[in-house]
Amino acid sequence: MNTVYRSSRKYWGRRGRELVDIDFERAEEFAGMVEGSPLPEPGDGELDDPVDYLNATMFSLTGDACFWTDDGYWYYRGEKGSRGWERLIRELYARGMREGSGPHQHYRAADYFSRLSTDEFRQFLEEGGAGNLQLVEGRVANLNEAGRVLKEKYGGDFRNLLRRAGHYAPRIVTALSRNFPRTWGRDRFETEEGTVRIYKRASLAPILLYEGLPVRGYGQELYGLDRITVAADYRLPQVLRGLEVLKYAPSLDEKIRRKEVLEEGSPEELAIRTATIVACNAIMKELQKRGDYNIAHVDAFLFFKGREFRAEEFHRVRTLNY
Repeated sequence: MNTVYRSSRKYWGRRGRELVDIDFERAEEFAGMVEGSPLPEPGDGELDDPVDYLNATMFSLTGDACFWTDDGYWYYRGEKGSRGWERLIRELYARGMREGSGPHQHYRAADYFSRLSTDEFRQFLEEGGAGNLQLVEGRVANLNEAGRVLKEKYGGDFRNLLRRAGHYAPRIVTALSRNFPRTWGRDRFETEEGTVRIYKRASLAPILLYEGLPVRGYGQELYGLDRITVAADYRLPQVLRGLEVLKYAPSLDEKIRRKEVLEEGSPEELAIRTATIVACNAIMKELQKRGDYNIAHVDAFLFFKGREFRAEEFHRVRTLNY
């Protein structure tokens, strides 16, 4: 298993379980709920071209995080949170293909993102946004880095990153976290138990592409998704807690109930996220006894199961990691 799981298991076993325990019997029972569930449908018909979908999805993942506000969620053109962000990125991507510089449209989009200013980004928010989008400067900086590195190392096209990684999920996660250090490599923390690597958005990349590329005729399926971890965000532990797979200490439970914002990298945050990774790996291992399953099935089921737990409070951290 990869370094994300090993570091998470080590941290949770030595420190995290004091705040968040795992009921492994419940986790095995939950595997029965996941068994037989399909992966998500491929979307609403937009970006049917696999290369457009790939590149726009990757740029969307640079800032697909932290859409909650003190009194609700951020919206863009009527779409909530991640859906609104995806729509915003599609608009920016379309402008980039027209106005950027370079030998082909995907390179031009990368060039545009590499030079996108905060002022221009805010213009889009003023035209279509509703609510307070947090961490705007950081989102633009991530887009800038993604566009710059994509031009310099991958010819302006994320297909080249997938090809160099051999379409193998663990190598995709490693390439993203190493070559895009601000955008995909910051989701790691130094602790007394060593470095805890989580890399939520880097792990989500192969999961989304595994689900969305083949149905668009990409022609090369990603593999190795049983060798990466779930994308540990706020939604997955919210569901696992509601299903009583995760058991929070009373002190942490009270902070979440009061909607207290946790500090990034705090023991509370790391306990929640590492426990999520360990529990989901246990669910995947149980599923693999029953058929051909990988972490994408666990991640997708939990994410969409979250619709049933909207009344359940989630932990809040001001971060672009998730």
